[in-house]
Amino acid sequence: MILDVPKRRSRTEFEPTFPDHEGPWRDSFHVFSPIERFAQYKGEKLYWEKSHGHFTPLGCRIVGEGLAEFILESGLFGGDISSAGAVSVRSERAQALE
Repeated sequence: MILDVPKRRSRTEFEPTFPDHEGPWRDSFHVFSPIERFAQYKGEKLYWEKSHGHFTPLGCRIVGEGLAEFILESGLFGGDISSAGAVSVRSERAQALE
């Protein structure tokens, strides 16, 4: 599994850093990109603006929750989580934005 950590163009624009999402190998890897999730947080600070590309706590939460959901939905967890009493990892805010 690969986490595509987006490059920040501005507070509201991001671009993928993982090359060629449409390449012939795209079905060989599970690639998660949080760019669509970032768009739901219009203008909020997701990266520290005076750092070298580090996420803020909000950015970390968005990536972490998205990554957890991606792993579970893709079946990469390697077991049946339904009997383990799993709870949703999605934040209340993410649910409210839908």
